Amino acid sequence: MKELTLAILVVGTVRSHSVAATDCPPWGRFEVAFTNAKAYPDPYRDVSLEATFARPDGRTVQFWGFHDGGQVWRLRFMPDRPGTWRYEAAFSDGTKAGSGQLVCVQSNRPGPIAVYQANPVWFGHRNGDAVLIRGFHVGDRFFAANIT
Repeated sequence: MKELTLAILVVGTVRSHSVAATDCPPWGRFEVAFTNAKAYPDPYRDVSLEATFARPDGRTVQFWGFHDGGQVWRLRFMPDRPGTWRYEAAFSDGTKAGSGQLVCVQSNRPGPIAVYQANPVWFGHRNGDAVLIRGFHVGDRFFAANIT
């Protein structure tokens, strides 16, 4: 049932070239599909899907989409702060792709791993929590046990 709902959303997006606001948590995945009816000999090299996202504070973020086969192009984005984000997408050959907005809602997701702000020697999540990353290498255990 979930796949059917997604397919209906994608078809609606392609027809209208404008998307209603969608809820997405910070560091969640926002995805929208567009079509480009033009035929390109090599769509991976001949044209690109470029988007500009306007953050809730007014600053902009440049991003890109990708060709997903046939006439379908996708844009995937990960907002990093709550609020209403607006976007406009166009193809590099001047063809308009579409526009819309998403609402980034609060969540308890910790975000991606980055430098820990309180101590840049450590790793941390973007929400400010420290992260302990551990590694184990089987060879280290083997060689340590066999050192004479």
